[in-house]
Amino acid sequence: MLLFVNSSALCYLYRIYLPLPRPFRIMGEDNLIPIAMNKTQLVDAIAEEAGISKASSKVALDAVLKVIADSLKSGDEVSIVGFGAFKISERKARMGKNPRTHEPMEIPAKNVVKFKPGADLQL
Repeated sequence: MLLFVNSSALCYLYRIYLPLPRPFRIMGEDNLIPIAMNKTQLVDAIAEEAGISKASSKVALDAVLKVIADSLKSGDEVSIVGFGAFKISERKARMGKNPRTHEPMEIPAKNVVKFKPGADLQL
């Protein structure tokens, strides 16, 4: 779910009342700004769509996220037909620059999670 707000209205809210939710992207002066759905909003949407309580949908969402994380930690790829696939990819070590001192430094290799959207998720 994306919440769309006019950019001038959002600027007004940001300066006077509340901090700007992250992440956000300004697409132009008169265009709309999409604001990402957070976990609470996702739990609410699941509860409404499935016709179950918010507590049950939170437990279900937490279980799904835990199973995906555990599978990825063990090195397995998680594929949900029509939605997409999560997999672990190794990022090689590389040379970078310390932003404070501008001295060269080695950034170590690490594993990162990548997501490839499925056919039904392509927009």
